[in-house]
Amino acid sequence: MNNWEKFKLLVRVSRPSIWVLGPLLFLSALFYSGGSLSLVSVIQLVLLSFPLSILLYGINDIYDYNSDRVNNRKKGMDGIVLDKKHHLFVKKVSIFVSILLLVGALVSFNLVNIISMFLLLFVAYYYSMLPLRFKEHPPFGVISVGLASLLIIFLGYSFGGNIFEASYKIYLIPLLIMAFQIFHTVVDYIPDKKAGYKTFASVFGKRFSSLVSFFIFLIIFVFGGVRTLAIRLFILAGCLVLLTMSIYPSEKFSPIIQRLFVLLGIIMSIIFLLTYNF
Repeated sequence: MNNWEKFKLLVRVSRPSIWVLGPLLFLSALFYSGGSLSLVSVIQLVLLSFPLSILLYGINDIYDYNSDRVNNRKKGMDGIVLDKKHHLFVKKVSIFVSILLLVGALVSFNLVNIISMFLLLFVAYYYSMLPLRFKEHPPFGVISVGLASLLIIFLGYSFGGNIFEASYKIYLIPLLIMAFQIFHTVVDYIPDKKAGYKTFASVFGKRFSSLVSFFIFLIIFVFGGVRTLAIRLFILAGCLVLLTMSIYPSEKFSPIIQRLFVLLGIIMSIIFLLTYNF
């Protein structure tokens, strides 16, 4: 492959629709902490977009090759089936990205930031990679995704505040992301079953998994103290959809619902950034 073809491959592997999620979490935490943008925080912000996505999904696509081959969703925004001949290239790029992310944390001279980045890279690798492969040891796969999102929040918060004095509300976002990740395993239930992967849904079933996601959303809606009307409506809508899916786990509609969750999650993050009110 020439350089242009390599770049196009990396873009397809990285899921462009997901690039904004890390930066939105980071920015939300940074502004919520009372911090402001600086050269170092902007560098880290950029590294948490396309580069981090290459690392996360590149490693995932290498170790999920068997299920991806039988997954009809592996096209467009849901990624690709990464040909084995490209595995070494993607792995090398992922290692290079890891080095950039570590350097981006080290130049902050912020201990919380550095530790958070080290832990984030550990989770990013071992969510998919052997010998730990958290995603095949439910519920640790779901917990690791929630932890990764919390660590990104810690990265942003470290530029303006003490994470030990932060509001409990910063922990609600990882809980929502965990609920979404559980539902994501429902979407991939069939290919994961065919490949013999032990994900949350393939072990506990589609209905139970959707029900767990529903209860997480419901607990946050009732006890989370969320004040912004748009975000409350988003959580309520999530409750209704997930309850419906726990009763009727439709294979046809679950991928559509998943995409809507991602889109609405991005919109809610933008609303938060505009209002700083959660």
